[in-house]
Amino acid sequence: MNPVIHDFIATLFLFNEVCTSSVLKEKQFNRLKDLIHVRFIKHRDYFIKDNILVSHYEFVKK
Repeated sequence: MNPVIHDFIATLFLFNEVCTSSVLKEKQFNRLKDLIHVRFIKHRDYFIKDNILVSHYEFVKK
């Protein structure tokens, strides 16, 4: 697995374990969803020419 993706996923798991506030978890999850499903799509022209970023996005989007 790519080290960047690995670290990103590990950070998500760590946050889920360390954060005890369900309100904060939900807020951060919604911010992450907005980033992936709205902002990245809105600004896809920034990333579309970089195949590595596109493949990372496709993996994270799932």
